[in-house]
Amino acid sequence: MGKQHETCEECGCEFDNDDDTPDNRVDKPDGKRFRLHRTLCDVLWELRTCHESRNYGNLLGLVEEAQTMANRMETALSYKRDIREWELEARELGKKIDAMQEEAYRIGLVLDKMQPENTDI
Repeated sequence: MGKQHETCEECGCEFDNDDDTPDNRVDKPDGKRFRLHRTLCDVLWELRTCHESRNYGNLLGLVEEAQTMANRMETALSYKRDIREWELEARELGKKIDAMQEEAYRIGLVLDKMQPENTDI
């Protein structure tokens, strides 16, 4: 069985539908299946369903779940940005070290040209 993709009707995001094990998938009321590890689109879909059926009993829980997911996404984006900045800073510091080693060799503080260790990131 090849990989199948389902597309979220609201935003167009795709997710793999290859793993249909009973402990990983649950039936939605409309007959479709979704993962137990829900996406933000799944939570928003359920919020819309609550509004359409005028059943607001689990609204606060769904809003909390959506906020938690959004906070995790923001944190992950922040971590990725920080890592990117640290990599750029490490490259700049590596260039400064190379320049200082060249200067030390040029003025005679070091007799042999030092081969920089693997400074590539």
